[in-house]
Order: sequence, then structure tokens, then C-alpha cells
Amino acid sequence: MLLFSPNIYAQGVVFQGTLRDSLDQTEIPMAYLSLSVQADQTLRYAVYADTAGNFYFPNVIPDNYLLYINAFGYREKYIPLHIESSISDFSVMISPDIQSLEGIVIKGRIPPVENKGDTTVYNASAFKTLPDADAEALVKKLPGVTVRNGEVTAQGEKVTEIYVDGKPFFGQDPNTALKSLPADIIDKVEILDRGSDQALFTGFDDGDRIKAINIVTKKDRRNGAFGRGYLGYGSDERYNAGATLNLFNGNRRITLLGISNNINQQNFSSDDLAGLVSGDRMAGGPGRFRRGGGGDDFLVSQQNGITRTSALGLNFSDSIGRKVSFSGSYFYNRANNANTQYVNRNYFMSGDSSQIYRQSGDENSIAQNHRLNMRIDYKIDSANSILLTPRLTVSHQDAGSKLFSESIFSPGSIYSSSNNEYAQQSQSVDFRNNALYRHSFRKKGRTLSVDLETAFAILNADNSLQAINSYASDVRNGSDSLNQKTDLRQNSYTLGTDLRYTEPLGKTGQLMFRYEVELSNRDYDKETADLQGAGLYRLDSTLSGNYASQYLTNEGGMAYRLNLKKLSGSVGINYQNARLTNHQVLPTESSINQSFNALLPNAMLRYTVSKEKTIRVFYRAGTSLPSVNQLNNIVNNSNPLLVSQGNPDLKQEYNHRVFTRIALGKSEAYKSLNIFAFVQNTHNYIGNAVLMPTADTLLSNGYLLREGAQLTTPANMSGYWTARSSLTYSFPLDLIKSNIGLTTGYTYSRTPGLVNNERNFVNNHGITEGITIGSNFSHNFDFTLGYIASYNIVNSVLRPESNQNYFFHTLEFKAEYVFNNGFLLQSNIGQYLYRGLSTSFNRDFVLWNVGVGKKILKDQRGELRLSVFDILNQNNSIARNVTENYVEDVGNSILNRYFMLTFSYNFRQFK
Repeated sequence: MLLFSPNIYAQGVVFQGTLRDSLDQTEIPMAYLSLSVQADQTLRYAVYADTAGNFYFPNVIPDNYLLYINAFGYREKYIPLHIESSISDFSVMISPDIQSLEGIVIKGRIPPVENKGDTTVYNASAFKTLPDADAEALVKKLPGVTVRNGEVTAQGEKVTEIYVDGKPFFGQDPNTALKSLPADIIDKVEILDRGSDQALFTGFDDGDRIKAINIVTKKDRRNGAFGRGYLGYGSDERYNAGATLNLFNGNRRITLLGISNNINQQNFSSDDLAGLVSGDRMAGGPGRFRRGGGGDDFLVSQQNGITRTSALGLNFSDSIGRKVSFSGSYFYNRANNANTQYVNRNYFMSGDSSQIYRQSGDENSIAQNHRLNMRIDYKIDSANSILLTPRLTVSHQDAGSKLFSESIFSPGSIYSSSNNEYAQQSQSVDFRNNALYRHSFRKKGRTLSVDLETAFAILNADNSLQAINSYASDVRNGSDSLNQKTDLRQNSYTLGTDLRYTEPLGKTGQLMFRYEVELSNRDYDKETADLQGAGLYRLDSTLSGNYASQYLTNEGGMAYRLNLKKLSGSVGINYQNARLTNHQVLPTESSINQSFNALLPNAMLRYTVSKEKTIRVFYRAGTSLPSVNQLNNIVNNSNPLLVSQGNPDLKQEYNHRVFTRIALGKSEAYKSLNIFAFVQNTHNYIGNAVLMPTADTLLSNGYLLREGAQLTTPANMSGYWTARSSLTYSFPLDLIKSNIGLTTGYTYSRTPGLVNNERNFVNNHGITEGITIGSNFSHNFDFTLGYIASYNIVNSVLRPESNQNYFFHTLEFKAEYVFNNGFLLQSNIGQYLYRGLSTSFNRDFVLWNVGVGKKILKDQRGELRLSVFDILNQNNSIARNVTENYVEDVGNSILNRYFMLTFSYNFRQFK
């Protein structure tokens, strides 16, 4: 990343070299380096070292310089230099940040948290864990970081990527990464906002940012073999087995792991098996239209119910010389899931009208997934490089459900009901690749980058539906029945190019010109046939569709960037034109030709108050095109009471987003404060319009919507707002030698919807308060005391008098003590309370897990443990979902009490 450019029009030389550890001569990745002109230190060059410790300064003007190096885990270093000609093999040795004097260690307290620019750094040695703890146990102790329900959250945002010593580790599955590494090899944990590869190269933020964690390992733990294996069996034929093997040899790193269990451990990490109070699973089928597609490259989504899982994983990284570095992950998962679900849904309706939807049923599925992703970085020479990031997913799923659902229009009156059985077999292939070419010109700050994207996807699915339905109009005629089969074939491909050119402007400025074009094609063929008797099926055109569609997007613009010593910022604007064409044969022949135009401004401001105090503000306008599924008018009746259909008249969404982060640290007092805020406003928001007909209604494509059923259709609406904010404050509590983390959060959403053509706004205010006390005084005794409370205020414009407010809290205490003779005691107890839900969903229960064990074998590497899960047999799974048209409560199957005896073994062998 090029920050400043002294005398940019003079002829320069090349200055490059390698950073190494002074103790073991291993390369030091991702360090920050700057070259400042000694006569005027406001003029400087700045770069980051790559993952192999190599750094490169192009076009350096001969002069006297001060080289500054800042690498996490090392002492800062300043080197005066006189550069006259090109230097290609400059080697720098950096000392680890160890406070020592003539062999006597100075015992000062290590600050648990440090804010260094855009990165928050946690010193692992400031957080004590048990001897055999994994990285997840350590991360859970970090202020502002939570691990719950298979999701890692830091500073109020979801963590989507994990790096180890600057290299990607297990794609987009943070839980797998944290479970694969032992805590005792970790030196520091860095939390950062990472931009796209193209943004990192150009220095211009493109809004494509993610929350990431980089784990910095200890220098003496980067060469060797280490891992863990375990095998457990218990009551009710419960079992749990798995193993992890890490082979580290400098830059070459290989991790192998596998699991097999029937206790709901998915993605190599235990679910938080206590009740959930969030989620967006729709009852009975598609009622909520979603934008976009795809999914995580590595992670398999957590499922409700009880899952039997078998999985294998491989992560690898290495380099070939100084020019090629690569990393990748492969993951195979087979999950057999069974769930019994209960749903109670209340719709927002005006006046005295009300409608309640209830559903109960059994669901089961067997899913297999193969996922492969790679990252290959080839440095052709000092000015050119190519980055390849291919990703491949192959999936197969067999799923089925047996549901009973009913809609109640007035208290005590069943308006409609359905008994249905649904089955699906599907196979899909999804391949994506980005090839990013980067070129640095001789002129400082002048760069060219081109990102080529290719993607294709194939989906084949066969569905069957059998249903017996009863509607209000069937009081005299009795119920009707459905017996239908559906064949779905869908193919798509995408080609795109993103070209960016940067040009220096003065000593502290830089311009970027950008042009992006993307072409996306999709062929869709869905045929639904009804059984006519004697095994004969007839095509139902109202439930079938055949179309070919194409999106063509052109976007171009420019941005200006300013970099001063403490203040940096950018401002820019893009123009976007998107064209959609769609030709449909079934259910009716029609064509769609739409064109969308938009101006997209953006701005960024970063102010560095001091080394540990920074303020960042981002603004960006963007668009979201309606998907082809949202635009087509093919009816989906997989749940006969909840029918859905697209809308060919949709317009694209246009949104404004503002993001703010304030980091305030005081390392000498071991205190840290992080404030995060986000606001978004969306024009032409694509929400849901729900129609509940009072008589049988014939839709435009010929489908008969029965009285007592309902139709959900996407529609453009105005007035959508969403906001969220969080504050985390951490400090030590010397009285009990523990760390305290305080969190407070506020979320707000204003979501428009339509119910029977009446406009509705649902306002949802959420207030969350939490405190965590984590022990930090012993490696033999570890405890965490945590409390979190959340209160949601929900009101509807259509029904302002309706009180849908709800509250939940969680109080947890987790403790484990390992005696000197190897005996151990473990207890995790949590109290969960839910109020304001439907009557049958208001719960107050205690989840208590206990364990006793003994460390055995040499160096106490082995362990034998007897555990009891949910000893009081009270565990529950509860969720509340709030949408623009209804509030629903959902209950799912969950594991209850069982016993398990487990043997585990940890091994370490470092060079």
C-alpha cells in the first residue's frame, strides 16, 4: 500500500529485502514498513511485507532515509539509511518483544489489549487458560469477542475469516480454525477489518470489508507436530470421536482433522446447545425472499434439531521460493439431521382482524458437501503479480418433511388446514474464480490492477408433494388433495472484469479511475406435474416455468485520496447502469427488459489521535438488483397454505450506509474501549406483500389461490431503516485477578410491508447489556461468569395496541479445576429466561453440564473424563423471528440428558 510520494517525478531506484526473526531466522510476515526522508519526515513511502516476510519499495528517490519497522510480537525498529542505487537483498533481523535484562526477566504486567491503528491486538499471555485448552477457549476470554451457536463475533460484527501468521486458515470457517489450534502456541490475537485484495493493493477502500482474526503463533511453536485425538461413548448410544493433526515447518503448514458424532457437533465445534433467541427459518417453505446467493466457501450451516455428523478437513499453506505462495482448504461433511418443529405466528392486521398461523411437523435431511478453496499468489517480478482464488462446492441433499399447518382467522375458528408430505433430492455444483493482476509502474503511486471473475453453477432438483388441504370454501365440498412432482434444472454463468488505475496527485494525494463490467446468464426450467390417476401425470403450467435471463452491469467512476500524518480520507463517485432481459415461456409467454441507472457516491475519513486512539467513518451508496426468482411469476406451493410468487415489475434497491468505529486504548492502564455504529437507509426496499383472500382468487397466471391460503409477493417499498451500535469496555479487576468485559448494544429496524394492500411498518428496538468476568490468575483453575440481557420493543403501525415486546436473559457460570495430581472437576451451569413470547414458549430453565476426570500417561497428556450433559433434563430450543408482516415463535428438537465417557490425548513435538 503506497501512502506518500516524495518527489514523484524524479527517477527512482528499487529497495527490497526480507524481515527475519533474530532468534530462529524465520520470516516475519505482514509487517508494516515506512521510509521517511530524514530532512522532512512528513514525506515517506509505506508498504506491508508479504506472507513470506519480503518487502518491496519501487521508485525510491536517492536520499537519506529512516526505515521504520512495526511487526506484531516484535520490538519496533528504526534504521537510518542512505540509498543511492537499487538494493535487492537487504536483510533485517528483528528481536521478539521480550522484556529482559542480562538474563533476568523483568516481571511487568503485559497489557491484555492494545489498539494499533486499525487493528486490535490481544496478548495471549495476559489471558490464562487450562493446559489443554484450544484457541476457542482463549478467544472466548477476549473482551468484545463472543463464540455462540457456531458464530464468532468481534466488536459487534461477525468474524468470517481466520489467518494464522498472516496466512488464510480453513477458508471461511472460524470455528474450525479455532478448534484446530491449541491455546498454548498462540502469542497474540489480532482483530482487524480486512479490505478486498484489490483495495489493499490500490489503497482505496471499496466497501468490501470483512471482520477477520489473525492468530500470531509463538516463534518456538512454528516447527513441529501437535494435535489432539478423542473418543467417547455414552448413554442412548451417544458417541463423539475426532482428531486433529498439525504439521508446521516454517512456511509449510498442514492441518488434518476429522469428526464423527451424534451429539450435534458440526463444523468441528460444539453448538451452544442452550435455547436460541434469533433466527430466520421460515415455517413450511419460502415466505421470505432473499437477495443474492452462494454461501460460505468452507462452513456448513448449523441446523436445528439433532444431527449425526461425519466430516474430514484439510488445510495447507506453503511457498515456492520467493515468488509463489499458496494456501487452500478441503472439507467434506455428511450430516444426517432430524428435527421436530413447532411454529406459532401472529400477523399484523388492522382493526379487529387477526390471523394466527400454526405449524408442527417432522423434518429430516441427509446432506453431503465437498468444498475446496485455494489462494495462489505469484510474483512475476518486482512490478507484476497475479493472485488466483478458485472455489468449488459440490453438494447433494435428500430432504423430507411431514407437516400439519392451520390458519385461524378468529379465536377458536380453524380457517384452513393442511396435512402435507414434501420430499426433495438435489445436486449442485458451484465454481468461482478470481484472477487479479497487479502492476506497479516506476512512478510512485501509479498502479494498474485488473480482476477477472468467472463463475458457473448447476442445480438439479426433483421434488414431490402430497397434501390434503381444507379451506373455508370447502365446508360443503370437503377437502381437496394434491399429488405432484417437480423437476428443476437451473444453469448459470458469470463473467466480469474490474479495472482500477491509480495516479499520484501532488505529494499527499492520489486519484483512482475504475471501470467494472459484469455479465450474468441463467437458464431456468421447472416442470410441475399433477397425478391424474393410474400413475399418469399432467403438466401444470401454473406451477411450471421456463425462462432465460441476462444481467449486464456497467459501472465506472473515480475517487480522490488524501494522506496526511494523522488524517487520511477519500471521496469518490461511480455511475452504474444495469440492464435486465428475461424471456419466459411458462407459465405464460412474456419478456422483461429493464434498465436501472444510479449515481453511487462514497467517502472515507480516518483520524489518528494517537497510537492507540483512532476514529474511522465510512459512507457508501450501493444498489441491490432483484433476483430473477423475485422477478418471475412462477408460483411455489411447497406449503399449500403459504404460497409465494415473484413480481416482474420490481426495481433495484438503492441504499446509503454509514459506518463508524472509534478505538480508544490505554495500554499502560490495561484498558480498552471500542465503539461501533452502523446506519442504513434503503429506497425501493424489496419487502413482502401478503395477500389473505376472503374468497377463492384466480391469479394472473391461472393459479387458483384458495380462501384460507395466503400469497406472498416481493414488492418495492419506501421507508426502510436499520441501525446497530455496540460498545465494549475491558479492564482488569485486581481484587480477584480477573479481566472484566462490559458490552452494551442497540439495534433498530424500521421495515415496511403490505398486508392485504395495507401499508405496515414494523419498528423493532433491541437493547442488550452484558458483563463477563474471566479468571486470570491460574493455569489450573479457570472460570467465566457471564450475564447478558436483551429487551426488544416491537410495534406495528397496523396494530399499534399490539404488545409484541419480549425479553430474554442468560446467566452462565463455567468453571474447571485441575488438581496437581491430575484429577479434574468441571461444571457449566446456565439459567435461561424467556418472557413476552407466545404462552407455550415462555420458558425458564437451567442447563447444567458436569464432568469429572483424571489426567493420565506421561506429562499428563492423556485424559479420562465422565461427563453428564443437561443433568437436570431441562434443555430447550426457542427462537423468535420478527418480520415486516408477522411475529413468530419457533421451537425445535434439542438434545437432553445423556452420559458420556471420553478418552483424549494431546501430543506436542516441537523442534
